Amino acid sequence: MDILYGLHLLILLGILSIPFWPKAWLMYGVYVPITISLIWVVFDGCPLTKYQTNLSSKSFTKEVYSIFVPNITVKMADNVNTFAFILITMIGMHRLCRKN
Repeated sequence: MDILYGLHLLILLGILSIPFWPKAWLMYGVYVPITISLIWVVFDGCPLTKYQTNLSSKSFTKEVYSIFVPNITVKMADNVNTFAFILITMIGMHRLCRKN
């Protein structure tokens, strides 16, 4: 495993953990998925993926998702990413808005 692949995995796990962050951190964490989406738009994809040469499909998340869904396409992986980012942001905002 090279450094960029490990960094990708670390970032992915960090993003998936955002809804479980303490509320003090969550105030800032809910903006991470939106920021990453904006970076993808500006750079026409993930900047890390552009430098990672050992990907067979030029999509890190497609390769990760293909472990669970072998015939997933890049378009489907992008749709899963969008859904996950929206869901993470909504769960985070819901936790922040609750009075408990």
